[in-house]
Amino acid sequence: MRAIFKNVIKPGVIDKSLFNFTAKALINGLDSGYDVPVYTDSDKEMVANLKANLYQFSAAKTLTQIKEMSSLLTDGERTRSFAEFKKEVAKVYSNYNINYLQAEYNQAIGSARMAANWVSIQADKDTLPYLQYKTVGDSHVRESHKALDNIIRPVDDPFWDTYYPPNDWNCRCDVIQIATGKETPLPKNLPAISKVFSGNNSKNGVVFNDQHPYFNNLSEAEQKNVQEFIKSNVK
Repeated sequence: MRAIFKNVIKPGVIDKSLFNFTAKALINGLDSGYDVPVYTDSDKEMVANLKANLYQFSAAKTLTQIKEMSSLLTDGERTRSFAEFKKEVAKVYSNYNINYLQAEYNQAIGSARMAANWVSIQADKDTLPYLQYKTVGDSHVRESHKALDNIIRPVDDPFWDTYYPPNDWNCRCDVIQIATGKETPLPKNLPAISKVFSGNNSKNGVVFNDQHPYFNNLSEAEQKNVQEFIKSNVK
């Protein structure tokens, strides 16, 4: 806060300590969720892709957070005192580094688990060619996810390019792989999925896709800044 107030950290800067704080939490989530007894080459490739995505996400988040904090230096008419600035920035910090980060950490765990499943699914699809969508089945399941429960489609069916879980924040849905099954006719009114969760993230090797606001709202210069930061700071 003090560094931003003193203009030592400016908009466009990716503070390394804040980046490390975020990246460490999300990589821990990835490691927790991607729990397989033996890593195949496909597992290693998947984990490498997921980690690269989380590093880029952490850099984009840090840049976005600092930009938002810096905008609070004034109230639109005058420069805030440090006490005023600190009070306003504390709200932003709490959102990004407690509330948002908890949801993002959960997403890293869930996405990693489903990515590990996807690798296994691809390896076994000749003998287990179908997937069945499964919700947890309790009162907390979203109505839109209930509509997908028990749908059976082939592993390579385009249905899974949209509806392979997770399909929202803290989504607990899963798929089971089966040898035989009757394909479910797809209704015309399948639920819409948020852009942030659109696509099969496991198939694409990401936890957060390019529609997430941290990515989607970056200018070309900021995107370049993120890539240069990653090259210089992630080994």
